[in-house]
Amino acid sequence: MAFILATLGFSAGIGNLWRFPYLVGKYGGGIFLLFYMLVVFLVAIPLFVSEGLAFYLKPDFDKFTWEGALAAIGHSFFALGVAVAVALVYGSYLPRGSKHVISNAVIIALLSTLIGFMAGLVIFPSIFSFGLDPAAGSGLTFITIRKEAK
Repeated sequence: MAFILATLGFSAGIGNLWRFPYLVGKYGGGIFLLFYMLVVFLVAIPLFVSEGLAFYLKPDFDKFTWEGALAAIGHSFFALGVAVAVALVYGSYLPRGSKHVISNAVIIALLSTLIGFMAGLVIFPSIFSFGLDPAAGSGLTFITIRKEAK
């Protein structure tokens, strides 16, 4: 979080407070904004995160074993186990015959996975910036956050 806030502070600073609105007004309003967003999402963001994302998203088939497959299966049950318990409790408040149970389960599973994925997007660039080992174990997030806070 400290990394994001510090980087955002420098990025959004005075330039975005006075220069960005000026440029939007000078160069056509919405069309400038549309082109700016395209450049940000198609050029700037990929350049900024390429190192952290290369490790995170590029498959390394040599490191994936049956132990990795079992870890994925185990984590899926671990991550969704609490959701099942909560669903049992709150499910009793759903109207009888509710047809949203399956769609709600899919949404919860997808959002839970998205949150874990986004956590990796934040943690892995920090891991590499501090020179830590990405396979250091389950305490890696806490080590990284502690280093970020200093």
